[in-house]
Amino acid sequence: MIAIGRESFTNTSFAQIRMMSETERSLVWVRMRYPGRPCMSHALLQEIVQAQGLIARRAQHELLNKVPQRLSYQVLASDQAGVFNLGVDLEYFLQLIGANDAQRLSAYARTCIDLVYGSATNYQLPFTTMALVQGQALGGGFEAALAST
Repeated sequence: MIAIGRESFTNTSFAQIRMMSETERSLVWVRMRYPGRPCMSHALLQEIVQAQGLIARRAQHELLNKVPQRLSYQVLASDQAGVFNLGVDLEYFLQLIGANDAQRLSAYARTCIDLVYGSATNYQLPFTTMALVQGQALGGGFEAALAST
C-alpha cells in the first residue's frame, strides 16, 4: 500500500514521470520524462493515471482531515526542453493494428480517457489542475493540457 502522507510523492518511484511536492504552495508537480519519444506511451499513460490516483487520495484525505495548506493544486509539465508532449504513440498504434489487437487498442484509449477525465473533473474535489506547456503540444498531449482546469 502506498502512503498518503506528505512525503508519499517524493518516495514514489516512477520511470516515466517525476513527482515533486511543494507543501508551502499546496501543490504537486507531475513532470513527464521521456526515455524514448516524447509521446503518450502506454507506460507514461499508466503512470500518470496512477499518479492521479495518489494525488486524488491525498487531496481527499487532507480535505476531510482539514489539513492546513492541504494539497489543492497539480501542475502537469514536461522535463524535455521544447516539448510538452507530441500525442499518441503512433508506433505502438501501428504495432497493435498490425497485430489486429483491438483489446489493447481499446485499453490504450480507455487509459487516455481516464487521464483526461481525472484532470477535467479535478478528481471530483475542490482542487485545481494546471498544465505548464513550454514547447510543442500535439494531439493527445494537447488534450491532456486542455483538460487541466
